[in-house]
Amino acid sequence: MQVSLDAPARGVVAWPPAMKRTAIRDRYGMGALGIYLALSMLFFGRGLVGHFTTRHVGKAVGDPALIAWFLQWLAHAIVHRINPFYTNLLWAPATLNMAWTTWMPLIGLLLAPVTHALGPVTSLNVVFLLALPFGSWSAFMLYRYLTGSWWASLVGGYLFGFSGYMLYRLWEGDPQLLLVFPIVLSLWLVLRALNDEIKPLGFVGVMTAMLAVEFLISLEIFATATMFGGIAFALALVLLENETRRRLRALIIPIVISYAIALAVVSPYLYFFFSTAAPRAPMWQPFLFSADLLFFVLPSWAGELARFGVVARVFERMPNTVTYVGFSYLGPVLLAIIAVFTWRHWREARMRLLLWMMLIAAVLSCGPWLTVGGRRLMLMPGALLANLPLLRNALPVWFTMYLMLGAALVFAMWLASSNAGTAAKCGVTLAAVLFAMPRLSSAFWDTPVDTPAFFLSGAYRDYLQPLEIVLPIPYGWRGNSLMWQAQSEMYFRMAGAWTGPPPAEFERWPAMVALFNGKYLPDPEMQLKAFMAAHQVTAVLVDASIKDSSDTQQRQQYRTVLAAMGPAPAAADGVLIYRFRPVDLAPWRDLKPLDLERRINAARFAALLDAVDRYVQSGADLIQLSPQRLEQMGFIRDDWLGGPSIRISSGLWAKSHRDGTIEVGTFGSRGALAALTALYRDDALKVSTTPVVTSENPGGNEELELMVMTFDRGGLARATRLAHALASSDSEPNAKDSARTPSGAPH
Repeated sequence: MQVSLDAPARGVVAWPPAMKRTAIRDRYGMGALGIYLALSMLFFGRGLVGHFTTRHVGKAVGDPALIAWFLQWLAHAIVHRINPFYTNLLWAPATLNMAWTTWMPLIGLLLAPVTHALGPVTSLNVVFLLALPFGSWSAFMLYRYLTGSWWASLVGGYLFGFSGYMLYRLWEGDPQLLLVFPIVLSLWLVLRALNDEIKPLGFVGVMTAMLAVEFLISLEIFATATMFGGIAFALALVLLENETRRRLRALIIPIVISYAIALAVVSPYLYFFFSTAAPRAPMWQPFLFSADLLFFVLPSWAGELARFGVVARVFERMPNTVTYVGFSYLGPVLLAIIAVFTWRHWREARMRLLLWMMLIAAVLSCGPWLTVGGRRLMLMPGALLANLPLLRNALPVWFTMYLMLGAALVFAMWLASSNAGTAAKCGVTLAAVLFAMPRLSSAFWDTPVDTPAFFLSGAYRDYLQPLEIVLPIPYGWRGNSLMWQAQSEMYFRMAGAWTGPPPAEFERWPAMVALFNGKYLPDPEMQLKAFMAAHQVTAVLVDASIKDSSDTQQRQQYRTVLAAMGPAPAAADGVLIYRFRPVDLAPWRDLKPLDLERRINAARFAALLDAVDRYVQSGADLIQLSPQRLEQMGFIRDDWLGGPSIRISSGLWAKSHRDGTIEVGTFGSRGALAALTALYRDDALKVSTTPVVTSENPGGNEELELMVMTFDRGGLARATRLAHALASSDSEPNAKDSARTPSGAPH
């Protein structure tokens, strides 16, 4: 049967006779949903059988624990009748506004009875195992409406719900980006309204519900869906025929009313959301979360094809700036079907609309730059989104979800309308499914909960007071301390967490940044105890197993604590316990973060000067000078703490120019860098500073900057001698002057 997209059998949307035959059978797609649920359990849940409370789906460190914490927090807030929008359990003693996190309040509310009865790990697994089936089912309902074919829609729903985007996000453990079914069902509602199958009042009621549900699951998806919906609506008014345009214009008012009512329903959320000032810049740098052009043909890391040697070798060659391989993976079969179907149906207005939307989603998923194999080629339209409220925090790779929704629809339409034989269709379908197959090993998808027995047995009650502020190690996103807190029923508070970028007040402390990123921290006792004193920490809890962890950042955190505090005075059930009274930390209480950062900057810059000078003296090629090259040659350690921001890896800058001059620089706050500038300015040819735009840049003396000094070889040598002199005797009053005196000259 050949379906014409511009000449549907009914209304303005294609509705072939097959639709009437399948509308009664499995009217609401429950059969399809059952199949998707079975596949989810087969692929991702079979390793959980008998371990539903001790293992969870999601392999990434940090994110699954965060979602478990969110689920426990809603249950905790309900039981204790406290405002769920604010908590001082994380980033204590400060207060965290939950409206700016990815907390999924609706899901937490619905699963609160499960969480209260069976624990956060059980609720976490329920969310993960339902997320992909519900996405597939919503796409099935949309596709069946457009194609009239149950089987074609079943395949299309699978290709969408189990796509590279969905698989990778499931592996990472981010259900808020997977629960997109309200958006897909909203599109289905709009199409039915265009065919006058829903009365305006019913449309407004159901559309309002879908919008409110998505808002209370993921504000980010709500915002991006609104953007793509607006673009699609505008294109439809241009590309489609007069009758369809008339009906679309008639839908404007019901849609606006639906949005207005939905926003009124979630107005308490909006009140708390806007009670905190919006970040001045994107929370994360978009180019780090953008689709490389190769991603459209490279299989997802979470796909079975990634096990093949040739694919794995391609992954290994990708530069460090390429992170999310496979998000936008379409595969050769799906790409071929899109090309064939486009060739045959390009003249049809609806096909042009669909392809334009897919192209827009693909372009925006590339982010601010078009990159191929990690190399930037040209500026892209995605750079404009950084200037739009809400959307500036939407990471480009998430847009591939909309691309996959359109691509899977094209495949379903081809299956429903192609004149190819049954055997050919089955063969193509099998190939498409195989190329998108998830990893078959259950161990790839689930991971054991690594919470020490100290928290599971209740031993923590013997060592801690209720709501005492602790410093957990591993710290931040390098560990699962959020799971510790969730499984101990929020018994204690933590001076840290993993909820996205840390609060600005915390990010000013070098000790926090070093622990968060698992970096080397000079003078650890002063730095760490000053941070603890300022945040009222009275206990440090260290997972003893990280001493021999395979994670280098966790091992560095262990070494930092041990260097700062010595051997632990107590240990219980796998946890090392340090306790402090306020008087114990009194000597460090008056130290300010800016002064502590000055010490870090001085040590880091001195080490960099020494490394660059040794590089020059070695006769190595100046053209290749870079921090990475210095690390490779062993001239400087590869785990230096960056500036007062978790987004800065090492805080080092080194490069040369053709005229023989050399740039040496570091990141830091303006007030802290001023001391370095004053110290070495006389030896440099030029000193320049460049502001670094971040979401939490406070301005003034705490403004984040890159400071770069340009030296000739003589100036570099003098600056290096000065650094050595200062390092050897911080207390020598004339260290700076003596370092400048040429060797052999009278002092």
